[in-house]
Amino acid sequence: MAPGRSRGLLAALFIAAALAAGCKTTSSTDLATDGISADILVSATSVLASSVRAQMSPGDVAVPTDVVSLDGGDALYAEAGGQRKQMGAGNRDYETTFGTGLADTAFRIILDRARPDQVDAPDSLGTLPAPFGLVDLGGADISQAQDLVLTWSPSGTPDRMVLEIAGSCVEDRAIIIDGDPGSLMLSAATLMPETIPSSCLVTLTLHRERTGVVDANLNPGSTFLLEQVRKTTFTSHR
Repeated sequence: MAPGRSRGLLAALFIAAALAAGCKTTSSTDLATDGISADILVSATSVLASSVRAQMSPGDVAVPTDVVSLDGGDALYAEAGGQRKQMGAGNRDYETTFGTGLADTAFRIILDRARPDQVDAPDSLGTLPAPFGLVDLGGADISQAQDLVLTWSPSGTPDRMVLEIAGSCVEDRAIIIDGDPGSLMLSAATLMPETIPSSCLVTLTLHRERTGVVDANLNPGSTFLLEQVRKTTFTSHR
């Protein structure tokens, strides 16, 4: 799994554990800023759409089973494309959306503390990697004995590429792609079909990722990831 990743396959496992164990919530009013770990994700699905999500926990790492609730006037804001938006509370995180997903769009995430004895964290900064187009497989029927070539463009960027594979008849997994070659051959062995069921819809999710810089006033365990995400599907069968 790629560094800094807390969504996709890994996030699904954490959320399942959270549902099983129950979630603990800690009020931000009980925590110093450096006692809060933030896991920040900016995800663009097109040049016209991006979302910002911040999950916070007390301590050295952000986990869905132990979340921070912003209380007492504390608030999170996101800035991009000349807009400033307050992030609203979701199920286990804070989130907002923007109408841009262009290359190198700058995002700034701000934790504003209401009490004068608490320090703000106004400078978590990062830029989006370049958007790309993923050739759509359109749900095509593909034999589990057949190799599959996935292509995207433009390519050749220095940013990290990660492919997630998910489906009930294949082994869910994430593959880090060396470089940004513009194509990837997925062999029948790579797709690792499961015996039951014999066919299913497989989703391929390709991420182009870039790491941002977290404000130094937050806990050092905080992370900031910015990505372009594209998906396609095919039907895997024997």
